[in-house]
Amino acid sequence: MDNEFNFFIDVVGGCNLKCPSCPSGNSRNIPRIKGAMEPALLSYIMEKAVNECKVNSVGLFNWTEPLLHPHLSELVQVVKSYDVPCAISTNLSVKKNFDDLLKSNIDAIYISTSGFTQSVYGRTHKGGNIVLVKNNMKRLAELKEKYGSTTSITVLFHQYKGNQQDEYMMRDYSKALGFAFSKYPARMLPMEKVLGYINNDRNMPQLTSNDFAFMKLLTESLDESMKIARKNREQPCTLLTKQFAINVLGNVELCCGVFDSSKYTISNFLEMPMVQIQALRSSHPMCKKCIVQGGHVYYGS
Repeated sequence: MDNEFNFFIDVVGGCNLKCPSCPSGNSRNIPRIKGAMEPALLSYIMEKAVNECKVNSVGLFNWTEPLLHPHLSELVQVVKSYDVPCAISTNLSVKKNFDDLLKSNIDAIYISTSGFTQSVYGRTHKGGNIVLVKNNMKRLAELKEKYGSTTSITVLFHQYKGNQQDEYMMRDYSKALGFAFSKYPARMLPMEKVLGYINNDRNMPQLTSNDFAFMKLLTESLDESMKIARKNREQPCTLLTKQFAINVLGNVELCCGVFDSSKYTISNFLEMPMVQIQALRSSHPMCKKCIVQGGHVYYGS
């Protein structure tokens, strides 16, 4: 196991949307940690991280919406003060003044979307407003030019059955604004739900009727996706060897693919050396269940 990691840090405790593909939308019975991370805590995390490993990048997101943080630009500046690239992934369906964020010259912004029209977008980015998203995209492009920002902006389009025409329209709109555009088949998450279904394990979270209804929109069934993943399960798990997931309290989660902090918190990052945290992560029984089924391949595909 090498000593280089990408960190994914949730700087708030929630999300403004209830997307059916995401545990923030499909696992709302699981209590969520609330609050917003203080810049001082992030600084302590960064100081420890750079002293114990090579930090290749920091994403100020995992399962939550970073734009909900009232002082996001300050957090970006904390990360960049350690000479580490910083990024966010956002649904962009938030009323926000983006000036300070663009002034911070954040390295990358990823915009998650699944439609160009509200009727299509609203099915899978539940609670989102596509008009607001598109207006915010335009504003980001204007501010990027105004401040001479070198921020890379990429639109990530989730492919579902029935949203291909919207994909083309969002692609053209994104490119007209000077943004990169990337597409990929949507996936059902979190991993504990996926594995509960595949393993028929009643001790793990179960798919609901809403989940099954949603999965009819997937371009590839969950069973077929996991079948393909199992065939490639010998691939190394980069979720374990290359990534660290930390929640808003500064606690290390097992990996970026699991959601329930009450079951998958390993340790407070500041209270234990990374080598010990890694030993606990790699020996966790959930990891064994996941790798046997190729869950790490599914998550990364």
